[in-house]
Amino acid sequence: MDFIVYGAGHKGSILSGTIQDGIATFITGNLVRRRNTESKNPVEPIDLYESFSISEFTSVNGNTYYLATQDDGRASLKDEDIELIIKIKKPVPAF
Repeated sequence: MDFIVYGAGHKGSILSGTIQDGIATFITGNLVRRRNTESKNPVEPIDLYESFSISEFTSVNGNTYYLATQDDGRASLKDEDIELIIKIKKPVPAF
């Protein structure tokens, strides 16, 4: 399912994920630890995860979308900005 994501460097990104206990977790990047310069083995990256609170947004188009925000980001979001993201990026509605 698609989420409109704000926070942790995201400003209206569309990410796919799942919800567990009201929290969505997304892979936000990879971390490569210290490389052994004497080894010829590849370095395996570690996935970095960020957790986001989930809320629902009902669009003027009648569809409901999931918003994933950090630090109560929903309070600072304007409905017009969210509607613009929906119009341009066309996320899949929650239901």
